[in-house]
Amino acid sequence: MNYIYDYNDLRGRIRAKLGSEQKYAEKIGRSNASISDRLNNKVDFTQTDIEKSCSEEVLDIDKTEVGHYFFTRKVELNSTKNNK
Repeated sequence: MNYIYDYNDLRGRIRAKLGSEQKYAEKIGRSNASISDRLNNKVDFTQTDIEKSCSEEVLDIDKTEVGHYFFTRKVELNSTKNNK
């Protein structure tokens, strides 16, 4: 089963710490397209991506916060139909 993750807080952390997704991509050794694919749930982040991202030199994410930034599932609202 593939999950859809909410990367809004990760995007915010990237902007706050590095200014752009392009700089983030450079810091972890990925292309802009690769980071875009990951942030848009087309490709999963690897363990190496996450380790590099959390380092002090990149996003400085504490190990207790990894789940918040990388594993928060996106909540989708289900529409209900009234059958009258």
